[in-house]
Amino acid sequence: MQEAKVSNIQKKPNLIEQSEDKIHISIVNFLEKIAVFFYHIPNGGYRNQAEGAKLKRMGVKAGIPDLCIPIPLKPYHGLYLEVKRERNYKVSDAQKFIIPKLNHMGYHTVVVRGFNESLKAIREYFSLEAWENADAVFLHELELIKRKLAMFKEL
Repeated sequence: MQEAKVSNIQKKPNLIEQSEDKIHISIVNFLEKIAVFFYHIPNGGYRNQAEGAKLKRMGVKAGIPDLCIPIPLKPYHGLYLEVKRERNYKVSDAQKFIIPKLNHMGYHTVVVRGFNESLKAIREYFSLEAWENADAVFLHELELIKRKLAMFKEL
């Protein structure tokens, strides 16, 4: 009887939800493994009033998604990911304004909940075709990314 209780206790850590930071770092590690060019937009986090004011003067905009993959694939200019926890997440009013705006400008912009949903969005994006005017170097890099993606099993 005691062993069954210990077994149940050992399963509890799987129920603990990862923070957005940990999910974000896992996505970054994955993108680096498959050699995708991307960048992070450091809008989140807590800053003092002076630092926040300075960043605002430097052009930081509220609501910009967390990650940008500026690789154009038909019919988009690139992919933006707004990373959220799997549960108990909130899309801010600024994000509700910016995300549709980016989509209207030709970017594929999605809110992803957790690591697995992020991988799904990345896989779906890279299943798209390159634009007709893509050069040979870009096409070669895209093919390498697609091959690396194929090496990772579906989660």
